[in-house]
Amino acid sequence: EVRDLLLAADVLVHPSRYPEGLPTVILEAAAARLPIIATPVGGSAEVIQDGAGGVIVPPGDPAALRHALVALMDDPSLRTLYGGRARDTIERRFNWNVIADRLETCTAEMSASWNRQ
Repeated sequence: EVRDLLLAADVLVHPSRYPEGLPTVILEAAAARLPIIATPVGGSAEVIQDGAGGVIVPPGDPAALRHALVALMDDPSLRTLYGGRARDTIERRFNWNVIADRLETCTAEMSASWNRQ
């Protein structure tokens, strides 16, 4: 169901005020080529940089949120551009090979640290 909902959407809006790690919905939306409007709270800014995949708005700023949403809804080519950039970020930085390499590096560093103690 989530995939179908994302594919039917034009924009994902995630105006969180609370750090929540890296929200799965941000990754799912980017994978679905949706432009994203988010706050730089938690891990959202790891995926979405302002102008590269979406728009970053300050937490608790409804005027900025409205401005970003109107701008994206009024410009289909901008939605397409940001959605493509969001997808590129996911493919480049969050694919399984990259994640596995990061996990392997982290595990090796922890193991080396334990062996030194």
